[in-house]
Amino acid sequence: CGEYYFGGIPIWVRDSGLKCDKCSDPIWEAEMERIVGIAVDQVRPLLASNGGPIVMLQVENEYNGADQAYLDWAVDMANKATAGSSVPWILCHDHKQCAAVNRDASGAYAFKAICTINGFWMDEHTKNPAQPSPIWAAEQFANNPGQPLAWTEDQGWFDQWGVAQRVRESADQLYGIARHHVFGGSYHNHYMLTGGNNYGLQAGGQVVTAYAPDTAIDYLLLRKQPRYDYYAAFYKVLGALAGELLAHPVTTGRVLPSNATGGSGTAGLTSLLHCTDDDPAHMGVLDATQQWRFAPAGSRDAEGNAAGQLRSVSSAKMCLDSQVSHHPPKMTACADGKASQLWVLDTAATHVRSVAQGPCLARGASGMCHYCLDNGGGASLQLWDCKSKGAASPSHQYFYLDAKESGIRANASAGNCVTYQASAGAERVEVHEYGAAVFLSNTDTTEWLAASYGGARYVLRPQSVQIVNGTTGAVLYDTGAAVDPPIPQRGVGAHVRTRAPQTTAWRVHAEDAGAGLHTLTTVSGPHEQLNLTNSNSDYMWYTTDLPEGVGSNATVQVKGGDYGFVYPTVDAAAGKLHVLSAAMGATNVGQILDVQKGLTGSVKVGGKDVTQQAWTQAWMMPGEAKEIYTPAGVDRVAWAPLTPEAEQAAHVWFRASFDMPAAAADEAKPAQTAFALDLKTMWKGQAYVNGFHLGRYYLVPGECSGACAPPVKNGHCYMHWKDCGKPTQTIYHIPTSVMKPAGNLVVLFEEAAPPAGTTRSLDGVELVQLHEHPGSD
Repeated sequence: CGEYYFGGIPIWVRDSGLKCDKCSDPIWEAEMERIVGIAVDQVRPLLASNGGPIVMLQVENEYNGADQAYLDWAVDMANKATAGSSVPWILCHDHKQCAAVNRDASGAYAFKAICTINGFWMDEHTKNPAQPSPIWAAEQFANNPGQPLAWTEDQGWFDQWGVAQRVRESADQLYGIARHHVFGGSYHNHYMLTGGNNYGLQAGGQVVTAYAPDTAIDYLLLRKQPRYDYYAAFYKVLGALAGELLAHPVTTGRVLPSNATGGSGTAGLTSLLHCTDDDPAHMGVLDATQQWRFAPAGSRDAEGNAAGQLRSVSSAKMCLDSQVSHHPPKMTACADGKASQLWVLDTAATHVRSVAQGPCLARGASGMCHYCLDNGGGASLQLWDCKSKGAASPSHQYFYLDAKESGIRANASAGNCVTYQASAGAERVEVHEYGAAVFLSNTDTTEWLAASYGGARYVLRPQSVQIVNGTTGAVLYDTGAAVDPPIPQRGVGAHVRTRAPQTTAWRVHAEDAGAGLHTLTTVSGPHEQLNLTNSNSDYMWYTTDLPEGVGSNATVQVKGGDYGFVYPTVDAAAGKLHVLSAAMGATNVGQILDVQKGLTGSVKVGGKDVTQQAWTQAWMMPGEAKEIYTPAGVDRVAWAPLTPEAEQAAHVWFRASFDMPAAAADEAKPAQTAFALDLKTMWKGQAYVNGFHLGRYYLVPGECSGACAPPVKNGHCYMHWKDCGKPTQTIYHIPTSVMKPAGNLVVLFEEAAPPAGTTRSLDGVELVQLHEHPGSD
């Protein structure tokens, strides 16, 4: 994994003859061992055993394959590379596969690697050790004795082109971190603590240039307030209590008597939520709260439970009940022979239908009806009178059990699954004591709870932890108090900014279609792009002859590679079809052998197939080859004054100069300064400042889907949408070291003309200096 270009793997490895990657392939293993050896040699002086700061090393990340022999080999190879050092290797994050690595031939525990976990914290006490949770902690202690609880990625999310930003709430994340330490966690790593940037062509797949802005320190290296202060205070408290935490054994805690102070709980409810099998941490596998056990009449399920019951995998003692609540349906304790818990999966009608009947619910209806799962025409879940196929809106009741993943999916609500929303500790306050360090946890998702401890009364917000001094009773930290500003008020645009003066007018230089420093002609069909460019450029021209009778207005049908873009141009006068392919970075996950860029499908012009004709491939456009984006190369081509037509043209370069913005920092605040390009009025291409490649930009609006930003875990919304319908990124960071006091050269390459209804405006491009602004992103 790793959202770096091609996962950080050199592109030539794809074409080296290997049969598979991240597997027991001799070519893959030889190259992996070679590069791990190089990396270890570089950091060896920095290892803790040599007096340096590095205390752990990692081999593999979020490995989800099935090649146990490969994992065993990888860990053995890594340990061999650091032989003689006490610095351990970690392996993330399949719990069972990692535990198997730490076994000798007899099956006895034999330490080789620390098993770590990535994900969102879940108060899951039953059957989901694949996420940071109490059950994961218990299994880690049992299966890997003596190992610490190491949470290597506390997930937020990286940004993607065309997808709105996904943001987390500080209180929610701090609750998870505190709970991790409550259950004995000794290592926690933010994903991410600072956002970082994919400068140049480093980004992989759909990943934007500003990798992960929703962080305590943003991608501009400015503090995001108030989150930065919330986290700083939290870690200061943890640091002060480190001696107490380390001096006492892990405790399972106990439940305190408590009472609700308002609100209503949701324990036992079901809902229709986004299916969680799109989580890269466990792609293709649903969370336990969305997995169900069902056995048809006359049989029992895999765990011997009664036929006809729909049991939640996350709580095998709870069954869906048709007679308790209709909107939403509720779960009740499973009981053999209880008619209201019996269901039929009607494959002919694609219904999930109750065996028991109840009073018909439709207005004006009388008598008794079977109830069926119903989405109400949206994404809500209810029980309603079962409908025949001829009835109004029968698709509202189209549900099916996915045999592969054991999920109940709604056909009419794409991507939604029936979810059990139990709170593992509904209306529950837990106390965990580590000497003078005491953690009071309210695990309920909706209720404020009050509890007494040590003679004092504490009121806890829903899903919050209060860290208490066990001697004085003072509250040292309350995760629930870390309240962020409303989401619409979080944004880079709110930063205090100073605009740089523009000292030269914009000028333009156009690339000729089909031109490139390097060329290759193929007799039959186009050649794959990355095999030729070796990722040194995002762009390649494909040129072929037009069929007879095809004019300049002919329709072109063409397919690009994996998340690539293709821009066809019909030159009827010259009798040529030119197609510019923009690779947009290689994917960072999956099998690298499958990554293909350029013209990867059929090409038709005016309905005539030209795929198997002779093609000329040309790469490194003259402007790239001459490095006209650098101060040394900018005058190697002729630049023309900007015209309205040129401003909207395709494959064109633009240049202008800006002086350094005047400083405007507030001396009363910590000195924070960042430089950036604001490209909100451009379209799609690449940006340079003084020859430094800032990366790709793309002003496509970011879309939102659903009330929560996926993945949804245990029915809980961990992430929220921000800036729906707006470009995912408009501000592009310029490293301070790149800037000069005067004459900063800004060069933009726009690869395509803006789409209909969109215009680009160079007047809106700004070079700005940004400063700390409390309450902003």
